[in-house]
Amino acid sequence: YLMMSVSNSSREGLDMMWKFFTSEFDAIYGMVKSASPSIMDAVIGASTAGFCSEEKATEIEAFFEKHPLPSNKRTISQKLEEIRTNAQFLTRALQTNLAQEQFWKDLHSIA
Repeated sequence: YLMMSVSNSSREGLDMMWKFFTSEFDAIYGMVKSASPSIMDAVIGASTAGFCSEEKATEIEAFFEKHPLPSNKRTISQKLEEIRTNAQFLTRALQTNLAQEQFWKDLHSIA
C-alpha cells in the first residue's frame, strides 16, 4: 500500500516510485519472488499507473526486456497497452478546445 500511496500522491510521486522501483528492482524482486505473482503485479501496477506518454511506455518496455518477469508478462503487457492508449487519448484531447482555458471559463460561466 505504501508504494501505491506514493505513486498516487502526485506526478512527482509517480516519477519517484518508478525511479525507486527500477533502482531497487533486485531487492524488491528478491522479497516477492517466492510469493504469488499477484504481489509483483501490484508492485508493477503501483510503479507504472498514471503514465501517459509513448516515451515512458518505451522506457518501461526496455526495462522489462532487461529484467524479464515471465510470471508477470501479461500484467506488463497490459500496463504498456494502458499507457500507450492513454498517451493517444491525451494527444487527441490536447488538439481539441478542451485544452483551451477559455473552454473551461465558458463552461464555468454556464453553471
